[in-house]
Parts: sequence; C-alpha cells; structure tokens
Amino acid sequence: MKKQPERSEVPEELKWRLEDIFCSDEEWEKGMSLLSEMTGKMSGYKGKLGDPDILLEAMGSSVEAEKLSEKVYAYAKMRRDEDNANMRHQAMAARALSALVKFEEEVSYMAPELLAIPEEEFASFFDRVEKLMPYKRHLYEIVRKRRYVLSEKEERILALSSEMADGTKNAFSMLNNADIKFGTVIADNEEIEITHARFGLLMRHPDRNVRKETFEVFYRQYEGRKNTLSALLSGSVKGDLFYTRARGYESTLAAALFEDNVPVSVYQGLIEAVNKHIGSLHRYISLRKKAFNIDKVHLYDLYAPIAKDVEFGINYVEASRLIREALAPLGSEYAEVLDEALCGRWIDVMENRGKTSGAYSWGLWSAHPFMLLNWQDNLDNAFILVHELGHAMHSRYSSAAQPYIDAHYKIFVAEVASTVNEALMMAHLIKNADSKEKKAMLLNHHLESFRTTFFRQTMFAEFEADMHAAAQRNEPLTAESIGKDYTGLNSRYHGQDMEIDPQVALECLRVPHFYNSFYVYKYATGFASAIAISRAILEGEAGARERYIDFLKAGGSDYPLEILKKAGVDLTTDRPIMNCINVFDETLSEFEKLLG
Repeated sequence: MKKQPERSEVPEELKWRLEDIFCSDEEWEKGMSLLSEMTGKMSGYKGKLGDPDILLEAMGSSVEAEKLSEKVYAYAKMRRDEDNANMRHQAMAARALSALVKFEEEVSYMAPELLAIPEEEFASFFDRVEKLMPYKRHLYEIVRKRRYVLSEKEERILALSSEMADGTKNAFSMLNNADIKFGTVIADNEEIEITHARFGLLMRHPDRNVRKETFEVFYRQYEGRKNTLSALLSGSVKGDLFYTRARGYESTLAAALFEDNVPVSVYQGLIEAVNKHIGSLHRYISLRKKAFNIDKVHLYDLYAPIAKDVEFGINYVEASRLIREALAPLGSEYAEVLDEALCGRWIDVMENRGKTSGAYSWGLWSAHPFMLLNWQDNLDNAFILVHELGHAMHSRYSSAAQPYIDAHYKIFVAEVASTVNEALMMAHLIKNADSKEKKAMLLNHHLESFRTTFFRQTMFAEFEADMHAAAQRNEPLTAESIGKDYTGLNSRYHGQDMEIDPQVALECLRVPHFYNSFYVYKYATGFASAIAISRAILEGEAGARERYIDFLKAGGSDYPLEILKKAGVDLTTDRPIMNCINVFDETLSEFEKLLG
C-alpha cells in the first residue's frame, strides 16, 4: 500500500528553511520573550498620543513589535504545518497566537485615543514633526474608520475576544488535517491511502469507477461529521456577525470589504455579471457530457480531462525549469529573484504525514517568503507551484520596495500576481505544444482554470453571501439549510446536464476559505484582472511589463482598486469580468474546433 512518508523521511533540500526566520526553537523562545517585553512597554504611551513627538515614538515601537510578532507567529505556525500532530509545535503556534492577541490588547487604546484628537490639531502633527510623514497614510486610515471604532474599553474587549473567535477555524483545521482518515481505494491494481492531495489526483483518474469510489469513500467521512462541521462553520459566521454588529457595520459583507475600501457593488457586480452569462459555463458542462458520452455529469466527472490525457508526468525539477522559461517575458531582474526562490529553500515541497493540506505562500518583510506544497508529479502541481511563486514574488518585490508599514499588499490584489504567472505559463505551453493532442489537453486545462478560479469561486462568493445574510436574519445555519443552499447554487451554476449528487451538500463543509469571510471572490476578480494584464504583456503592449512590476512593488501603499487602475484594470466597471467571460468563450470555441 502506498503510504504518506513521515516528516523525517523527506530530503532536506525539499524542505523549507525556517531557520532563516529563527535558527532554532530556542531562538524563537528568545523572540517570544522579547515580544512580551516590547508589548508590555506599549501601555507607557497611553494618554500621551496627543503629543506628536510621543506619537512618533509610539508608532516606531508599535511597528518594531509588529515586525517581531510577524516572525514569531510565522515560524511557529509553519512549524506546526509541517506536522499537525507534533504536540510541541501545536503548543508553540497557540502561544504565538496568544502573543499576537496580547499585543492587540495592549495597543487597543491607540485608535480611540487618536480619534479623540480634533481633526485640525491632528492634521498639524505632520507639519510639526516631519518624521511622522511615513506614518501619515496609516494614521489617516484610522481616521477613515472613525465611525466604526469603539471606546477604549470596548476595543479592549474585542481584542480579548479574537483568540476565542479563532477557535472554530482552529478546530476545523485540526479535524480536517489531523483527525480525519479517509481510508483507501484500489486504483491501477494498487491500494492507495486517500489524502487531501491524492483525492484531487484521483478525481482526474481516467477510470470513472475509481473516481466514483474515491468520491464516495472520501465524502463518507464528512457525512459522518456533517453536524460538527456545520456547527463549526455556523460558529465562524456568527463570529463575523458579532464583530459586524459590535462595530455598527451595515452587514458582514460591508464590514469585510471596508478594509480594502471596496464598494459592495463590486462584489455584487461580479455575481450579477457571471449569473447573467452563466450559459457559458453550461455550454462547457454540456461539452463534458458529450465528450464522456454519459447521461449526466457528476461532481466526480468535473475534474477528469476531456481531451486525451497526453503523458505530462512532470517532476519538481522539470516544473522549475518550465516555469523559468514561461516567466521569461517578465524580464531578467524577475528571473534572478525567481532563481533565488527555487534554489534557496523557500519551498516545502513534499507531502508528509500530518502536514497541512493544500498550498500557500507566506510573505515576511524581515525574511524571504515561504511556500508550502504537497507535490504530486503532474501538470496541475506545476501550476500550483507557479501560482504560489506569484504570491512569493509579489511579497519579495513589495518588501524590497516599501517600508514595513506599507509593504503588505491586500489579499484583494494578491491573486493577481499568482494568476498572471499561471496565464503566462499556459500561453507558453500552448504556443510550444508539439501535437494536436497536447494542445487540446492544454486548452482543456486552461478552461478548467476559468471554471475553478473564476466561475467556481464566484459561486462560492454567492454561497458566502447567502450564509451571512441568513445569519443576519437570525436564521439557523444547520447541515440541512447550508447543504440545501449550496446544492441549489451548484444546480444553477452548472445547468441541466449536471447531476447533483447528495455529497454535493457536504462539499461546502470542507472548504477552509469559508473560515476567512468574503475571501474567495478575490480569486475571481484577481483572475479577471490577471487575464487582462498577462495579455497586455504577451502582446507587447508598450509599458505593460513595467506597469506590472510597479504593481508588484506597490505593496499596500494605496487602496487595491487604485493600484489595479494604475495597472490598467478598473473593477468598478463590469469590463474586466465581461472580458474574462469572452476569453473563456473564445478558448472553448477553439477547444471544440480542435476536438472536431
């Protein structure tokens, strides 16, 4: 039986080097002690922020403490992600989170105190103390939030509650990554242990019976825990609602979008535009039905390739070489930093027992970015790698160009960089395809990117809006009500040629992103933005590459929509969304023609 390796069995060169943050757990302990000391000093500025010189000192101390807290938490959390069953690292991650909460508690007085300063007097601070200027944008962000900032005592209570509020997310992570064992399935005359990563691989298996059995075995574990999982998801949504009502936002959606200064109309416009043209996705589902010669398309048929599966077994080394070639249009400077990422042990490559599933990139200002993978030898994983490298390069560029306080880009724009990378690699592969079969397979893969990152994430976004709206109406979120809504959305998005299996109602209970409210829509808007940017670069549009590199360097120095406008994308209109749907339709027509 093929089993997951233990952490100790993974070669060192395929592990990330967290020693670049802290050289050992002992040094991390010293960092924790220093953070505690720095946190304790923050209360000394209380009641004195009306003096601009003391405000300058307080801001400097706060930023230094935040830098350290970022390192402390990142190191502990990524150590835990290496093996979620490691009790020591579980404890370290919990302690690091508590330290962050303690810091937030200690500085919770700052916003109310600053807001108590008359606006005219506050504006004069920057003339009186020139060294405050680097903090001006950040300080005026606090002023923008004036109507939602509570009293000092109330802010302290909210800060104290944040660790408790994260309990549902942490419980879900432990249940989903450490406790659930999915069992085994027979594929290609071999008994295979099903894991999160292998589930995705098995859903692409050419044998429909293998896919169906894997699907049923996998979801059996969620069926047996659906009430627990729905209670956790409901608890997370209610936590969002608590903070929304406590601060006085109109809705949880408005609260989530306020941080990025994104109008609710952008979120609603995405859903409306996609629903208006959902026939494009129905057309693709119908093509699947015809290609497979089946009565209905099931959920376990969605990921199997339509085109003939040309041999594209690609190992990690080969994928790294391919990525270097594909991203060459971004220039020599970009290529040098890319080599540093691929060769400098930024990446934890292999799957191992207890490791957090999926993939992510973690940007650090005080060190280089880190990436977690669960590598499998296939083209999908090559795209996951190039995707996470997009995030990492974005972090590297912004950290190099911006001071700490302006370096952290918003999640809203994060998916643009990752998807530009994917689009460039896909264009490179299609251009260099040496056979009709290979080109068809690549077009199929490209269409899947649209389906999963644009259409599917928009469906997720609509599901989140439904859940939060129901909670706001004080309607109970149960396994039945959650499943019913999610099933209905799947039916509407996929059309009449899709069979809605009972397990569809369980899929929403295993999506980690739903514990970060109103996150997933950014995948769809980011995808649409990236399609526009990558096309401009590949077509050699004057200044397109330079505008994109400037976009990467901008970090969090402006609001996301404004940064995107400078890169040539305006999401306050439906133009980028409609353009994305048109490109999908064009690609689908090309694919249909190639299939004959």
